[in-house]
Amino acid sequence: MAVKSRRLALIAAMLSAGFAVGTAHAQNGVYAFHSDAKGTCPGLDWHVTRAGPDLAGFIAWDNGKTIARVKGMVTASDFTLDATEIGGTRTAKITGTIVGGNTMVAKIAGVPACEGKTITVPWYQAAMGGG
Repeated sequence: MAVKSRRLALIAAMLSAGFAVGTAHAQNGVYAFHSDAKGTCPGLDWHVTRAGPDLAGFIAWDNGKTIARVKGMVTASDFTLDATEIGGTRTAKITGTIVGGNTMVAKIAGVPACEGKTITVPWYQAAMGGG
């Protein structure tokens, strides 16, 4: 019983810290996730915020040694992001859909190691009155 109580306390603490799963109608929140490596595509650390239709943030890889700024838009359930490497010259285009209102399903173009790979990133929305 003590283990169940600790789990419930941990869940309550996470929710009070300001994170809850988003809904299909979520307009503001953050996609924050580490996607594991897929074949030649490296693991990616995503931090993309959404304010209405606008998306902005960054994606990092190589243990945070390389970072790209991303900016884009959501139209209905589709999205596009343009990525530009900070301190470098590489660019990429990320396109995809938001499935069920809580998952970003992305494809990256312009990065040979990631071409043809599908990356799934969960959506989190700040809880009302978060802490």
